[in-house]
Amino acid sequence: MALGLAYTWSPLTVVFILGIVPLCRWGVRGLGVRERRWVTSALVVAIVARVAAIAALLVATDPLRQQFRAYFPDAVFATERSWWILNHWRHVPISPDQYRQIYNSYGASSFHTILALIQLVVGAAPYGINLISVASFIGGALLLFRLARRAYGPWPAGAGLILLLFWPTLFAWSLSTLREAVQLLLMAALTVSIVALLRGRRWTERAQAALVVGGVVYVLTTLRADGLVVVAAGLALGLALRLITLRWWVAALVVCGAVAAVLLLTRDTAVRARVGQEVQLAAGRHLGHVETPGGSFRLLDDRFYAEGPRSVDTITTDESIRFMLRSMVAFFTVPLPWQLDSASGLAMLPEQCAWYALLLLTLIGFTAAARRDALVTAMLVGFVFAGMLIIAPNSGNTGTLVRHRDMIVPAIVWLAAAGLYPAARVWA
Repeated sequence: MALGLAYTWSPLTVVFILGIVPLCRWGVRGLGVRERRWVTSALVVAIVARVAAIAALLVATDPLRQQFRAYFPDAVFATERSWWILNHWRHVPISPDQYRQIYNSYGASSFHTILALIQLVVGAAPYGINLISVASFIGGALLLFRLARRAYGPWPAGAGLILLLFWPTLFAWSLSTLREAVQLLLMAALTVSIVALLRGRRWTERAQAALVVGGVVYVLTTLRADGLVVVAAGLALGLALRLITLRWWVAALVVCGAVAAVLLLTRDTAVRARVGQEVQLAAGRHLGHVETPGGSFRLLDDRFYAEGPRSVDTITTDESIRFMLRSMVAFFTVPLPWQLDSASGLAMLPEQCAWYALLLLTLIGFTAAARRDALVTAMLVGFVFAGMLIIAPNSGNTGTLVRHRDMIVPAIVWLAAAGLYPAARVWA
């Protein structure tokens, strides 16, 4: 009767509880007594804190003024778009603008359709669907924790899990109806499956891993196009890095081949034109982001901001090189502490200082991580470089950069965790 009453009040809450318990039990399976106690405690605190934050939204909602509340405007749009899709399925009349938003390619994602499908079964649940993000985030974190534990050992894996669970911006994304939590789950499943595909001892294991890889790649193509590009580029760079580090002669051969390929491609007029076009598109997106409300940062020369978006058509090779180099630096440094001039910006100052500390630990932990497991380390490094090359040039708004940069925070977290012990030993 209690479960029935609870399900009537919030079906997704009951489903969440019934699913999160076995998920956490799987996450701590095979751990030692002390390690299991620590991991279980961290998971319980992380889940309770997220559920409490969602409940606070419910309590703070004034039904006379609004249907529901959310922490981020994009979360409001995701919920409303899922309702428009649901009404369209049920042949409930909607406004022309809502109908246009259903088929608008900007911001379109299968995530909204999934939310609509779930609410088709359980009913409208503007707060309950937040638990989907919580469950997805916990599942992705546990997948990466199990992988890192096999690769680096219990202590780095545990430290990385705690950092990931309580990283401030990741905490915020994971309790909202945003795509970040589901994308983390898919990226984690893809990484684990690639490792299983390369290291599987039986052909059945490799076949299952290949099926998972294919399914995840398909879902990623519908979830977020740029997310698939980052994941695919990260995997390609990671596997290439691992191939280079197998033997010294393989590294020499690959480096020589890469240099020769670059020299040949730079002489090809069509390739140069294509690269220039991509740089122009990135510069145009950057200018568009700079003009959006909120904090922004500049990567182009000053003349582009004075002349407007059409000036990117006249960008030269030297200006393109400077633009790309500045974007790589900005990816790791923005927002700079002395550039925070608002209350929301100052609230990010502690996380930004922690981010710089993580980057320092990553430089220390890379060698230790590569010695423990070269394949997993190469894949994590590949994700970082892919994010730097793809996300940074197409950003100009500080908040958008931080949100997209969080895609590679899990990789940074475990590389930094691998450097905790070497850093402590050097400090001692």
